[in-house]
Amino acid sequence: YSAESGVWSALWSDLVGQLGTFLDNAKKQSGKKTMVIVSADHGHITTSKEKNEHFIEDHPVILSHLQMIPGGEPRMLILYTNEGESSAVINYVNEHLQDCFYAVKSQEALDTGLFGATDNLHPETRQRLGDILLISKGKHYWASKDRELPFVSYHGGPFPECLPLRRLAQTV
Repeated sequence: YSAESGVWSALWSDLVGQLGTFLDNAKKQSGKKTMVIVSADHGHITTSKEKNEHFIEDHPVILSHLQMIPGGEPRMLILYTNEGESSAVINYVNEHLQDCFYAVKSQEALDTGLFGATDNLHPETRQRLGDILLISKGKHYWASKDRELPFVSYHGGPFPECLPLRRLAQTV
C-alpha cells in the first residue's frame, strides 16, 4: 500500500495499527509464548515528483553512450554502455547528478557486497546487471516522459530513512 499512498500515509498507518491490534489480541488469547515475526525484503521511501523525479530523456549524454534503453527500476537504473564508454557515463553523472545518484560499475557493486554474498549467484547475474548502476541518493528516482509512474513511494535503499520496517518481532 505504501507505493500508492506513501510511507506513513493514513492508509499505511492504519495497516500498521491493525497489525498492532492483531498482535495485542493474539497475546491475550495465547496460552503459550509464540513469536510472531513480520519481515520485508526492502523498505520504501516517499518521493516528490516536483523535487525528486528525473527524466532520462533530459540527459542525452547518458543516452548517447548506451547500447539499449536503461533497465532496472526507478531508484536503480541498469545501464548497458557501448564498449569502452562506461567512464564517460560515470564522469557525466559525477559532474551533473552527483547530489542525486551514485554511478557504480556493476562489477564493483557485486565485488563490494552491495547485493550480499556472491558465492551462489545465478550465472546470468553479472550480465543482467549491465555495466553501470545509477543508484538513487535520498529520494531521487528516474522516470520516462513516455509513461507516468503511478506511485508516490518506491523501493528503498541502504539508507536509514528507507528502513523503518525491515523486521518486527514480538512475543505473544
